[in-house]
Amino acid sequence: MSSAGRVLLHDAKGTTAVTTAAGTALWRTRTRWTPLAATGDRFFAVPDPVSQGDQQGLAAIRAASGGVAWRQPASVTSVATDGRRVYAAAGRTVTAFHAGKGAKLWTRGLPGTAGRPVRAGGLLYVTVEGGPAAVLSPVTGGDVPGAARLDGADGHVVVSGGRLYTTDGSTLRAYTP
Repeated sequence: MSSAGRVLLHDAKGTTAVTTAAGTALWRTRTRWTPLAATGDRFFAVPDPVSQGDQQGLAAIRAASGGVAWRQPASVTSVATDGRRVYAAAGRTVTAFHAGKGAKLWTRGLPGTAGRPVRAGGLLYVTVEGGPAAVLSPVTGGDVPGAARLDGADGHVVVSGGRLYTTDGSTLRAYTP
């Protein structure tokens, strides 16, 4: 993933941002960041436990400088963004944060472990272990009336060509939203 024409590379000593055009190093930090999502000017990343000790959680990293714009202390397993909000899955919850400020906007409990959130077609899709995928309002986290039931979806929802694709590991399903 890239942000503002940059990608993050990391080694045992930290993270370096390089340009996608020429591979030129622009900045470096001692924190070893693992990016989970990106938008126009930010990476949304988690720190490697070895480089940060006990400081875990989600951080918004400025693509231009490597500075931390905001940090949320809660651990996350996967993230998606639409540029306005950041959707973070952890355990049986998905939480939306303001992409610019990091303020928590809403949290939604799920009946099983949340998979990777996917934002597409004005909706937020989150697979749920052992159940149908949740189809949520990205603004409120509430259920979407009349949304298609996405049964047996493992991993995450894939969006391509105006269709949603899910798999349970052996069967591919396609949905038209």
